[in-house]
Amino acid sequence: MSGTAPSQSRLKRFRRTGTLALLLYVAVLVPSILLFSSVSQQGIRLALAALPVLPMAWWGYEFVRMTRGGDEMQREIQFRAIMISAGGVVFAASLWGIFSFIMGWPEPPLFLLLPAAALTHTAAMAVLNRRYGG
Repeated sequence: MSGTAPSQSRLKRFRRTGTLALLLYVAVLVPSILLFSSVSQQGIRLALAALPVLPMAWWGYEFVRMTRGGDEMQREIQFRAIMISAGGVVFAASLWGIFSFIMGWPEPPLFLLLPAAALTHTAAMAVLNRRYGG
């Protein structure tokens, strides 16, 4: 039983920091998009475009930290959650791409792929942790 405590504390930490990173991503992305067209200096435009990368890099760091710190069972659950997330996001983006190509819908916004993967990964982790008692 004590062997699962470190994995659970890492998972709990990731839930907290990962959620905060995603919220920060949205909090930085929206103003960046709104301000971008009103700025004419290239340096500031580049900074506005790059600013949302910082919270996503933080999310990635925390994700790797959490994944590497788990035991074998937790890593197996992580692997399955990653596969579910990647498959779901790629499938949804592909469907959207097909509809945009055939029916003239707007292109799928690529900047939403990583947040979508993070959210579906979180949902998959919740389901898999309940299933496997992790």
